[in-house]
Amino acid sequence: MPTSRNATNALRSIEAAMTPRLVGTTHIGSTCGVVASVAIGSAAFAPLLRSLFHDWTGSFQLVLWLSALVPIAVAAVIVPLPQRRMNSRESGLQD
Repeated sequence: MPTSRNATNALRSIEAAMTPRLVGTTHIGSTCGVVASVAIGSAAFAPLLRSLFHDWTGSFQLVLWLSALVPIAVAAVIVPLPQRRMNSRESGLQD
């Protein structure tokens, strides 16, 4: 499924760019590990949750609308966050 693969690649690019800005680079490995775990867990449980919603409502329409709102809600939280200022050690620059 090319569309799914393209969306996943776009998500990884955004994740790689935003993670150091939001949390710094001191513990980047641990942070990326947690982010990857959440992403894998979400991918594993999403089909189950969607099928349960389909059983409850008889349609995928509600769950697809709710699924579309999740990225919008996350963006609404992340966009207004202030950027973290990196010191010279974190940015790799020498004084």
